[in-house]
Amino acid sequence: MFSLSIKYIIASLTLFMGIYSLIKGIKENNVSILPKFIKKRLREDIKHTVSVSLAFMFGVIVSLLLLPCSAGPYLVALYYMRKGSFTVVLSLLLLYNLIFVLPLIFILLVCSILSKKIFILKMKRQRIARILSLSENILLILLALYLFMF
Repeated sequence: MFSLSIKYIIASLTLFMGIYSLIKGIKENNVSILPKFIKKRLREDIKHTVSVSLAFMFGVIVSLLLLPCSAGPYLVALYYMRKGSFTVVLSLLLLYNLIFVLPLIFILLVCSILSKKIFILKMKRQRIARILSLSENILLILLALYLFMF
């Protein structure tokens, strides 16, 4: 008798949660685990924390800290350029740009292309998450109805 009442309590709670989540999922376009106030607070904190001046400051710090490790190629290039003719110095500068700057441009291009792809994937994930959430809630309601019937 006691286990029978627990079964109906669990079934009632499951049915309530399924219906509540289904209605909430239908009313709201954004399906998320985090409540709205937490998402809003995180968005504001990130917006106030990230700035151009902060990025510039970190760039200067990283450059200064990496200089002892990465100064070798600069010193070798300067050594060869000091007595070279104009054509030799120009060809060495072009070689330097091919070796050091071109990969940075490549990384920049890859990141910009991937950021567009990531945005597209986020939009697809949001659409799929909504469908999965609604399906999950329907299954929860069906489970509760099964518990009531059997």
